Amino acid sequence: KINMSKVNSIGSHAFHSCGIASITLPDGITEIGEGAFSYCKKLKSIVIPSSVTEISENCFYQCENLASVTIPSSVISIGSDAFAYTALTSIKLPKVQTIESNAFSNCGQLRSISFGEELTDIKSWAFSTCPALTEINLPSTLMILESDVFSSCSNIKKVNCHAVVPPFHNNGFMLNGCDMTNVKLYVPAMSIDTYRASEGWKNFYTILPQTDKVKDLYIYDEVTVSDASSIASDCSLKMDWVMQRIQSSSYYSTTIYKIGSLDYTGGSEFKMYE
Repeated sequence: KINMSKVNSIGSHAFHSCGIASITLPDGITEIGEGAFSYCKKLKSIVIPSSVTEISENCFYQCENLASVTIPSSVISIGSDAFAYTALTSIKLPKVQTIESNAFSNCGQLRSISFGEELTDIKSWAFSTCPALTEINLPSTLMILESDVFSSCSNIKKVNCHAVVPPFHNNGFMLNGCDMTNVKLYVPAMSIDTYRASEGWKNFYTILPQTDKVKDLYIYDEVTVSDASSIASDCSLKMDWVMQRIQSSSYYSTTIYKIGSLDYTGGSEFKMYE
């Protein structure tokens, strides 16, 4: 077991192939270099301090016994192959915005992934060949989901995507290698037709409306009161709004804009705040 103090940066490949079993990184470390702990085959657990904002590529690559990692809310990016070929059984990514390609690929024991309502971008093969996964829950903030993200995750039976607008999906399909006759996609009821017509998402044989109402929701596009009531209940659903009004006279026309927020807490109407 290694404890470090007065260290603020760990260089690339610093502990590559070391025989350490556990390590606690002290607060104050701001950078963990590329491949810093790669091939540490005896490493079983690690706690990332809240001073770190990015997990570099290959950081824990091929740490085949790494079963526990704590990722704080400060981390917003996970690099390529960062946790590939590890023994993680679950992972929580509370504030991560971007997950790069192959970041968690070939994690054969990974059964649970928790994404936060900050995630916008998941790159290709990020969770490929994770056969223990059975269900995926994607947040409403997701904007880009590249091809093969969950390819060869052969036991996935349910995908729940809370994004009102289908996340952009490039060529290919997120679940290549899976039996799509056994996979159900659940999306906001107002968006079913859009998902059925969208690249990548239309590959799902079964697309159903979500019955659970969410606590937090991010809106990228237009929404009506009836739409909001179908997906949010007993919560505060807030959106930026712009109202345009044109004042005219016989001599001139003036456009006036008001900017504020909409607050929906259930019922039949929005409340406007300037």
